[in-house]
This record gives sequence, structure tokens and C-alpha cells, in this order.
Amino acid sequence: MPTNVLAASVAAQDVFTSPQNKVVYVTQLIIDNTMEVVDDITVTIQDSFTPDDTANVAGAAVTPEKVKLSAIKTNLVTLPDNISNIRILNTCQIVCSVAAANTDITVVWE
Repeated sequence: MPTNVLAASVAAQDVFTSPQNKVVYVTQLIIDNTMEVVDDITVTIQDSFTPDDTANVAGAAVTPEKVKLSAIKTNLVTLPDNISNIRILNTCQIVCSVAAANTDITVVWE
């Protein structure tokens, strides 16, 4: 399964873009905040896409939130078993509540 590891950032970071006309599912999210001693962190997964035009009206870009997961400082957190297969229609992005160079965010998809 493809994986991407990113450092925590308050700016939206692209994780992957799904192929055209295909839905991709995020199957795992891991927040490794074990090295950060300053801040708790909340990570949001969002799906950035532009809907198709309808009735000759151009669709506006949207970025709905899919899931939020928090990790207190010095902890490692993964998605609970009851939250899996988060559906992504176009570009999967992560946004963090704080920037933390020592905090790794791992996203796994299929």
C-alpha cells in the first residue's frame, strides 16, 4: 500500500491525488508526536476537489474535512478501528493545528 510521511504543518499539504474517475481510500493515519515536547496536535484529513459543472455553472473548489485525530505531546496515535477507509475523491490533504518539525504524520491508502 502506498504511504507518505510528512512533518506537521499548519499549511495544507498534499498527500496524494487519486486517479481520475477513481476513489481512493485512506486506510491508516499515524501521528507520531513522541519527540515533540511542546504541543498537543490535531491533524485533519481533507479532500480537495472541484465538482463538475452543472447547468452551465462552474463548480467551485471545496475541501471538506473527512476526519480529525489528536495526539497529546509525547504520544503516538493511530486511527481507531471503527474509522477506516476514508473516501478521497481527488487530492488528499492534511492540515495540522501546529507546526512541529519533530512530529511525523504517516498516511496509508489503497
